[in-house]
Parts: sequence; C-alpha cells; structure tokens
Amino acid sequence: MSRELSNFCGVLLCSVLLSCGSRSESSDEFLLNSPVIAKRVLVNGDSVIVCDPSLTKDTITIYLDDFAGSPELILLESESDSALVKADGHSIISENNIGIYSTQSGGYKLFNKKGEFISSIASRGNGPDEYLFSIYDSYIDEKEREVYLLPMVSNQILVYDFHGSFKRSIPLAQKVHKGKFKIDTTTGNISIGVLPFQDSPFVYWQQDRNGKRIKGVSANHLTITPTDYSNEVDINLNTNNFDLALFHWTPSNDTLYHYAEVGNKLKPVFSATFKADDILQHEYIELPDHFLIRLYKPNSPDASIIMVDKKSLKGNYVKFGLKALGGFEIPSNNINFRNNFYWMNLYPFELLKECERILSTQKELDPKIKETLVHLLDRVDDESNNIIITGRLTKNGAGSNKSISIAEGKKNISSGKKEVADKPIIDSPEGNSDNDRVYRFKDLKEIKQTAILDKAKEYFRQNNVYKDWDPKDKKETRLSFIVEKNGTTSSIEVIQSSGIEKLDKEAIRLIEKAHFLYGTNLKNEPIRCGDTQIIVYFPPK
Repeated sequence: MSRELSNFCGVLLCSVLLSCGSRSESSDEFLLNSPVIAKRVLVNGDSVIVCDPSLTKDTITIYLDDFAGSPELILLESESDSALVKADGHSIISENNIGIYSTQSGGYKLFNKKGEFISSIASRGNGPDEYLFSIYDSYIDEKEREVYLLPMVSNQILVYDFHGSFKRSIPLAQKVHKGKFKIDTTTGNISIGVLPFQDSPFVYWQQDRNGKRIKGVSANHLTITPTDYSNEVDINLNTNNFDLALFHWTPSNDTLYHYAEVGNKLKPVFSATFKADDILQHEYIELPDHFLIRLYKPNSPDASIIMVDKKSLKGNYVKFGLKALGGFEIPSNNINFRNNFYWMNLYPFELLKECERILSTQKELDPKIKETLVHLLDRVDDESNNIIITGRLTKNGAGSNKSISIAEGKKNISSGKKEVADKPIIDSPEGNSDNDRVYRFKDLKEIKQTAILDKAKEYFRQNNVYKDWDPKDKKETRLSFIVEKNGTTSSIEVIQSSGIEKLDKEAIRLIEKAHFLYGTNLKNEPIRCGDTQIIVYFPPK
C-alpha cells in the first residue's frame, strides 16, 4: 500500500467494490435487524471490510452468555495481602489461570480460576530478572507451568515459574516499545507486534528463542513520530490470524491487519472511515465472526462499541450484558477479548452497585438469579479483592446459555509477611482535590496533551556542562519527575544512575532548570503530569 488506510478516502476512489453485504445472511441473530454499515472493497488486491460509523444509529444489548460461552464469576482471594490486585494494568486469561499486573498492587499476580492466589511474579528494578517500567503483555504456559512477561520497554522477555522464581530470559531481535506476542507451542518460535518508533525497523517479526529473527515486516508508513507512549498496539489473537492494529492518541483513520505468510506482509482486513470533524479515538478488536470498534468520546468516562458482522456487514452500537446475572451491564471500557476469552476485572463496588440495581429494579426476577445476586451481596464487601468475570468465545456466537458458575478463592491464607507494592515511579504526596491531583500513566485516557520539553535536543546540547564528555565512555541518567501546571518540575528522582555522582547531579540540575509545555486534561485545563521520565545522555545525543 502507498500509505496506511489512514488516507482511506483516496484509496476508496481507486478500489473495486466487491459487495455491500445486503445479499449475505448474517452469521448470527444478534445483528439480523441491524443496518448494513460496511462495504467490502479491494485495496491493492486485498479484500478489506470498511465500516462507516456514521451509518450506525441504534444501540442493542448483546448478552455474553448467549453470544459466547458460559460465564465464570471468580472472587479472587481477599484475606491475603499478597493477593490484592487493582484494575489499572495488563491482565491475561488462560484455560485454568489468570495473570493480573497492576502498578498499584505489587506487580504481576498469578491466580487459578478457583480464585486462589498462586504467587507474585517479578518486581520493578534494574536487575536481570526485573522490569524497569511496567508489564505490557504476558503468556501463561500451563503445560510447563511458566509465565512469560514482556515489559513495556525491553530487550528481552522474562520467564518465571509458577512459584515466582526467575528461570531465564529470551533476547528480542530488536528493542520493544509496547509489544504483544504469541508463542508457537509446536516450534517454540515467537511472533511479536510492537508500537513502531523510529528505532523500530520492524513492526512485526518472528524469531527463535535465541533472539534470531526469522522473518519480519518493516514498519515503513506505520512508524510513529514523534516518539509518544500514549499510543498503543492492539493484538487480540481471537482467530487463527495474528492481528495487529495501532491505537493513535491523536485520532486518525487507520487499519487492522493480518500477518500473511505468503508475501511476508501485513494484509489490511478492516478499517473505519470517519469524517474529518467527527473522528474519535478508537481501537479495533477482531472476534471470530465480528469486528468491534471501541470509541472514546471526549469528556466521557465511558466508551462506546460498534459491532460489525463479517458476513452480512450489518452492525450497530452494542452494550454487553450477562443474562445469567439478570441483565448485569458491563462497562464498555472494561470488557477485554484476547486469546478466545472475554473477561472484565471489576472492583468490589462495581459488582455490588450493579447487583443492587438489578435487585431493586427488576420485579419479576428469576429465583435462581435472585439467589445468586443475594449470595454475591453477602460474600462481597468494599474490603474484598477484585472480581473476574470471564468466558470462552465461541464460533458463530453459539453461547451455551447456562447459569453462571461462581468460584471463591481460599480464605484466611497468609504468607506471614505483608508484601510491599511496587514503589511508584514518582513517590510524592498528592492532595485530594483535582487542583493537587497528579495525572499518571494509568490516567492517559483523561489526558489531552502530555507535558513536553520543547526543543529538547537543543536544550541539552546547549546547557549540559559535560557536553564534551568522552563519547567512548558514554553515560546516561534516567530521571522521573512531575511537571507542574506552570511548566516547572518537582519531585525529581534518579531511577537509573549513570554510576557517576557528578553526572547524576548535572542531570537533576538540567531538569530543575528546564521549562516544559504543561499537560492538559480533556477540558484543555492545565494539569500536573506525573510519571514523566527523561534520559539525560553524556555526551548529549
């Protein structure tokens, strides 16, 4: 393709229309009465489904226990301090286990689907078995009882056993910025898709476990400039294809791709075209028979989801619910689909609030459902651990429509000592008012513009007193800090030393004297930006 489908209007003009979908039968009953909102076109020989979100008007409710497999509700163990989790990071579901990473609750936690806590795995730091920022993706190998962790920025995948002991590291063929991966259980080879910055020659590649690249696809037009970690890579692996799409913080028309072995390329398969003045932040999710577009509207805490049937090309706005819980409504920004599972990670108050709503508003509730809701209200309180609701995706939406199963983690389990959560990247007091609030990585969707040091390269070259440092003995100091509403900095901390005290002090001085362009929230108001990090190089790059 000459450019990504972000220039899709021009591409459509030279495309060949294959089908508008009106003559196809829907693959399921859920969208049967919905309008056709997509077309199938040829782009450079590839068949692409193109959705027009402006054709979607109505919202329908789809119950996951009809659409997918029977739901499981898992009350995670709550009596052990080691087991407590949050919902502010990466999670993954396997056949019998659950992995949850949280920056606020002590790193990566492993549970089984009975809700029992197994172990805490890895910790933040600079050691060979530690990660520097956070965990972005993981894989649970139940056969070998191992967990693979891919940090947000890393040159390696870290492998631990189920007890949390470090086993080995797998070198990566290139440095990864926000990557997701799949392991071929037959060959052991690894497929990786990444957020492609200028130092990322490949957006996708396959490699062996020694870090040798077997094949790959160059980033080319997908390269993101300037470097901006508010963008994301979306890979969901719910079909036999390796799917890849990029989430752009600055909204733009873009594409979901499949990796094609034939031709060793990324093949475009789905896109949405927005009018220039109506484009929203969005992400794509592929299911076995559908595509989803999750839309993030400015100044709104809730997302919207459009579902498109792959065969009929019909679609609508959808809300997901659970029939087995009396129509339990699932927040659209809290439903995940990965590796043929769906799941949500709920705080106790979210579960309690919805259970109470259903019991108070539905007069003729099925007795079994009522009994289940009352049981949950009895077993869960504000001090409980989080709740996982999950189920397996099925082909053609052939849900089993059985009642929900409930698992409760062991009680009164204690390791004998209280684990200390990961130390925050910035350890500073924060007030309770929004005036004093510090916005961090976990708050990115509430941030319109992150803090920026304008003309950073020029600033460091001109002001670094060690600008003539011996290039044969390169050093670097990594700092974290808060950028205040007026562009000044505070709470500066060295999180990776150069090993030379005078260089670290100079790095701190440079950040103290720097003046940033302040960050803003969705209302375009100045905010305090935490988790801000900069590497100061000696000599300056």
